[in-house]
Amino acid sequence: MVFAASISRAHSVPAPVSTEAGTARGRGMETDKAVLPVGMRGYTERSAFRLVDGIRVRREKFGLLFYDYKGPKIYFVASGRLVEDDFFEGKRTIGQLADGLEKEHGLPRKRILNHLESLFHSLEIKGLINGQPIC
Repeated sequence: MVFAASISRAHSVPAPVSTEAGTARGRGMETDKAVLPVGMRGYTERSAFRLVDGIRVRREKFGLLFYDYKGPKIYFVASGRLVEDDFFEGKRTIGQLADGLEKEHGLPRKRILNHLESLFHSLEIKGLINGQPIC
């Protein structure tokens, strides 16, 4: 399946991810109901993401490898080609990423956004990325 993405920390079992809504609120993320897709956890299609200080990411065959210099901790994200490592420079939005994936895979936008939501929420919970709105 194109959107199978999982996150695990090297040599350990990852903690269950919360599915509560609104975890990004209070961190500078504005909720704009007009652009908020169904199911998005406080993210809008105009949201972008940056790596947290001390975190690096690189592309691997299986997907993305995040490493935390403060830990040191390593996280494997089996995302395939869903998201490139340069996405976390904060220059592209969720909407722009979804546009490209929609064209490339021909899947329903809602399905793409749900997978992206789950992936970004997991990364944010683990303290690897921060969301930010781009106006």
